Amino acid sequence: QLREECISLRNDKELIDGLLAQSKEKAASITNDLDAARTRCDDLVSESNKKEEDSKKMMERLAVVQKEAKQSAIKAASATGTATGNTDSSASSFTMEQMTTQVKYLSGRINCPVCNVREKKCILLRCRHMFCQNCVDVNIKNRSRKCPACATRFDMKDVAEIWL
Repeated sequence: QLREECISLRNDKELIDGLLAQSKEKAASITNDLDAARTRCDDLVSESNKKEEDSKKMMERLAVVQKEAKQSAIKAASATGTATGNTDSSASSFTMEQMTTQVKYLSGRINCPVCNVREKKCILLRCRHMFCQNCVDVNIKNRSRKCPACATRFDMKDVAEIWL
């Protein structure tokens, strides 16, 4: 009777060992699938970030080109206005050249001195110089944490947002 129990227990053990081996194979297969899915997810995230960065760069380029187009249109309008002799002195006591100079001066005061495209949006509290957020972020990203204007060192806590 003990032999029969031993034989029965051995058969049960072999059956359980077989099931255990199958379970281990399934677990290994699921782990491999999970690793593949994580790798694909990481690839998609990095691709998405790259496309978002490219899109941001394209939007900045578009803004630069639009600004240049506006300036060219203003110059063309002033050139055709002076060429045809259409000067309306009763509407304004300033000449078009004076107005253009004033606009350039004021936009120079508002625009970031590094890129000359975007408006100033943040200030470095240590030296009180103002720049656009993108230029400051580039400096921080490149670990060049010095003010572009005066080379004073700054930290993340020294950057504050401003409203013009």
